Amino acid sequence: LLANADDLTAAVTSVYGEEAGAQFDETWKSHIGYFVDYVVATGEENTEGQEQARAELDEYIVEQAALLDSATEGRVPADALEEGLTAHVDQLLVAFDSYVAGDYETAYSSIREAYAHMTMPAAGLSAAIVDQFPEEFGAAEMPSEMPATGMGGTADTGSFPFLWVLAGLMLA
Repeated sequence: LLANADDLTAAVTSVYGEEAGAQFDETWKSHIGYFVDYVVATGEENTEGQEQARAELDEYIVEQAALLDSATEGRVPADALEEGLTAHVDQLLVAFDSYVAGDYETAYSSIREAYAHMTMPAAGLSAAIVDQFPEEFGAAEMPSEMPATGMGGTADTGSFPFLWVLAGLMLA
């Protein structure tokens, strides 16, 4: 997890600079610690500790959303990011709690949802960065026309695919 955090921090730093990268690193790594706190409290059957870890995760969500909202100049709105991060944190906590309860099917399902869910904020953040810095990340020029593909260009051969299908059926 820390190697992943370092990679994410390097990416943020490369776009937004050292100060933003350091702030992202601190905030991101803090949430890893809060999950660990939750796990430890669960192992100790410490309900108060679990609630404290959850409260810290809630604070992380607000801080991370505000940081990315500010960095992207509002292209990733804090309220939308808070909603997404809350869903992700909830999915991970459900996965852990389900695992502890011996409900491995729910644990597996929830961890898969949490993993898949993170592609949405990643896509939103990457789109915001491209929009914010088009000179650095803008799309290459598109070709003026699409290439003809397949044995000289299937667009020019009308019935060519049909003949291959017919030949395959006859051989079968």
